Amino acid sequence: LQKPCAALDGLVLGGNLTKVGIEILDMVPRLTVDGRVVIQDLNDAKASTGVDLSMKAYRAESAHVELLNKLGQCDILIGQALGGQLGAPAPAQIQILSDVKEANALFEEFMNSIPRDFNPGNEKG
Repeated sequence: LQKPCAALDGLVLGGNLTKVGIEILDMVPRLTVDGRVVIQDLNDAKASTGVDLSMKAYRAESAHVELLNKLGQCDILIGQALGGQLGAPAPAQIQILSDVKEANALFEEFMNSIPRDFNPGNEKG
C-alpha cells in the first residue's frame, strides 16, 4: 500500500495521459485487495488482541471507498481526454491533475486511518 498517487502528478504534467491511465489501472486492483485485507484485520483485531478497532476499520473503509471512487473517476476522465472529448490538452491536463491531487489526498487519508503500530496479518493494534 505504500505506493501513493503522488508519482502520477509528473506524468500528468508531462502530458503522458496514457501512462497515467495504465498506472491507475495497475494501482486499483492492489489497493482494492490490500485495503480489504487491512480493513478485515482491523475488524478482527478484537478477537486476537482484545483491542476493539472497529471504529478505525469503519474510518478506513470509508476512506478506502472514496479513494477507489476517485481513481475510477480519474480513469474515466483520462479516457475522455484521450478520446478528445475534453477539448484542448492543457485544460484536460489541469482537470486530470486536480483529480489526481484529490486521489493523493484520499490515499493519505486512508493511510492515516490505519493505526501507526498496526501490522496487518499480525492483527496487532
